[in-house]
Amino acid sequence: MARRELVPDDLIRLAAGDLHSGIIGGRKAFGNVFKYILMGTSSNFGNMFSMAAAALFLLFLPMPQLRPTWFWSSWSKAG
Repeated sequence: MARRELVPDDLIRLAAGDLHSGIIGGRKAFGNVFKYILMGTSSNFGNMFSMAAAALFLLFLPMPQLRPTWFWSSWSKAG
């Protein structure tokens, strides 16, 4: 038997509408995630590029790493 003989037309249209709305929602979610990833990547590249350019022109490092020597020295004395 064919599918149309077993299932009423109203249910077929409803299922097709649900499938269509699910596909549209999935495409919107994928687009939002993709835009967020691109935004984060471009932001990180811009930060890296500006730090590299600043390091060429400045005599000091713009953002040196922090080294809390007081923390490590207190741990070494405790042991």
